[in-house]
Order: sequence, then C-alpha cells, then structure tokens
Amino acid sequence: MRVEPGQDGGQPCQPLQRQRLSQWPAMHAQEETTVGIADIHNFRQAAPDLATSGQPNEDQLAAIAAAGYDVLVNLALHDDPRYSLRDEASSVRALGMEYVHIPVQFAAPASSDLVL
Repeated sequence: MRVEPGQDGGQPCQPLQRQRLSQWPAMHAQEETTVGIADIHNFRQAAPDLATSGQPNEDQLAAIAAAGYDVLVNLALHDDPRYSLRDEASSVRALGMEYVHIPVQFAAPASSDLVL
C-alpha cells in the first residue's frame, strides 16, 4: 500500500534505485567500519585508565591504542590460538603500547601466576 502526503502524515514513497549486483562491492568498499573498544568481547571499563576484556583482534588492538591506553597485559597462554594472536607482542608494540605477558593457566590459576 502506498501512503501519499496528507494521509496519516506519511511521506511519499521514493522509488528504489536498481543497481547491478556487480557494483555492490565497489560502492560499499568506501564505507568505513569503525571498531571501538566497546566492540571487544567482554570489554569492561574498571577505571578511566584501566579496562579488561577478552582476546582482541588486530583491529581492536588499534582501537585500544586510539583510546589512549599505554600498556596491554596478556594473561593468556601463547600455545592456544583461541586466546592469542599470531604475534601479539609485535602488533601491540607497533601501535606504540607496552606489551606484558603473564601466562595464566585458566583451568587452574595459581597465586604464583600473579608474581612478576
């Protein structure tokens, strides 16, 4: 059903522009996708300068740096690809942040895991 101006306050319908499917990738390639720190799995802001989260991806590391964080502490083990990036230390340092790795066995954390 088409609603005309003056009928229930509706606006006139605009015709849909048809575009070739092959044009779609080029048209949308210029759209920017902004990744923010709130997009990181389990992101929690503990204080203005302290946050915790799940494993960020490369784009999310850049968002962390852009948000002004200086240090990234990784508590995950490096032998499990679910909880680490391929070369997270280099990625973090390339973004101008300090990288600290404190491997914690998630299934059985111990107080010794917290000693630097």
